[in-house]
Amino acid sequence: MRSRRTLLEVRRKGPKRTTKERILLVCEGEKTERIYFSQFLAALRAANVSLEIAKRECGSDPLGIIQYAKSLMRADAGIDRCYCIIDRDSHTNFHPAVREADEYNQSLKASRSFQTIKSYPCFEFWFILHFVFTRSPFSASGGKSAAECVIYSLRKYLPKYNKNGQDAIASLLDKTDVAICNAERAYGEAIASDNPNPSTEVHLLMKELKKYGI
Repeated sequence: MRSRRTLLEVRRKGPKRTTKERILLVCEGEKTERIYFSQFLAALRAANVSLEIAKRECGSDPLGIIQYAKSLMRADAGIDRCYCIIDRDSHTNFHPAVREADEYNQSLKASRSFQTIKSYPCFEFWFILHFVFTRSPFSASGGKSAAECVIYSLRKYLPKYNKNGQDAIASLLDKTDVAICNAERAYGEAIASDNPNPSTEVHLLMKELKKYGI
């Protein structure tokens, strides 16, 4: 007759190993966001989670980013959460892209999520917030788009900034907490005034990622 395992024998085996949560970031095709998040995740030394950045560049079109991210989620059931980093800029399909993302998120099981992380007018506004708080709106001027005006303003604080500038972007990492504080304030004012220009939701993602740091 088979003997029953004792409580001690069961305890010795310990708890079952749980699978790491997988979080996917899908960025615009230009190099800025990919460089920034790659450097941030390397410095974070995240534990108990798998943080991934989609490898293929998918352009700067918000709807293209959303549809590419959806294809990754559909092809890989192991992805638990996906964040799509998109810019308002002057994209005509920005709002349709956000709606499509929201609808897709609602169609997923409760254990999975699909979110947009939006910046108005562009991701570089998040970089400005590492140095100063501002809510002065950015608009097309002097032959520059609103996004180009943001970059022009950023170079007052980060003169060597360019889309491929790894050293300039790396210099921002020790100012992350300042940027989060400024972004929270800008985000709150944007909601209160019903005017998102300028503001960003990047701080929401950063606060979530920082939970996994060691």
